[in-house]
Amino acid sequence: MNVIDPRGMTVMEWTDRMIPLLIEYGNIGKLDKPSNWQEWARSVILINQQWQNSVPNPYQFKDWLEWAERFLQVIT
Repeated sequence: MNVIDPRGMTVMEWTDRMIPLLIEYGNIGKLDKPSNWQEWARSVILINQQWQNSVPNPYQFKDWLEWAERFLQVIT
């Protein structure tokens, strides 16, 4: 899967650009506000059983960018 480098983007920009890439795994809703990024990230993890066992829990991160970088390391 191609991925979008989150550096230099807002969380809203990054999630909007990731949704079309994640659709092959399942339907992911749009992030409604930046403060809900952990909930959005959790929904992403839940669409792929393999990710559920390997992607870090977003609720263990305060910074969305740090989680996004770790997420991309795991899935690529």
